[in-house]
Amino acid sequence: MDGRELPRLKMGNKDADSFTMENRAKISQAVETAVELALANGLEEVEVFEVEELDVVFSLKREEFETALSGCIDYYLSVEEYERCETINKLKLKL
Repeated sequence: MDGRELPRLKMGNKDADSFTMENRAKISQAVETAVELALANGLEEVEVFEVEELDVVFSLKREEFETALSGCIDYYLSVEEYERCETINKLKLKL
């Protein structure tokens, strides 16, 4: 959609919940990067990452950006990366 190389995450034989929990850091980073790109380019939808084995691309629509970023903040708070929370809060202000 936007020409950049998407992060490719491997699901293996995990269920969706296990996959999400195991890849939370990568997913949060991918969401943050994708939303930044979308806002910088006025995009209404942005691709976030690809699930390798399923050949599926996860994307976000503009109305989902705030919820997705809030999920990133929850993750970064849980691992005490407070600077990232501040960065994402600034990004949310641009929505």
